Amino acid sequence: MKPAMNGSERIAVVGAGYFAAFHLKGWRACGAEVVALCDIDQQRCQSLAERFGISRTFRDATQMLDD
Repeated sequence: MKPAMNGSERIAVVGAGYFAAFHLKGWRACGAEVVALCDIDQQRCQSLAERFGISRTFRDATQMLDD
């Protein structure tokens, strides 16, 4: 089965906990571009963002979506 996305989707993810890595891998497998990651734990957020090459991190989901 082919992924449903065509690669033009841009995703912002809220939460950088244990399961976030599985979600990020899944979005990538579907062809989506993860452009931002948000978590109240800035260190955990930054670490996961670096692991997945996500350049924008936030501590506040509202700010992330507004930006």
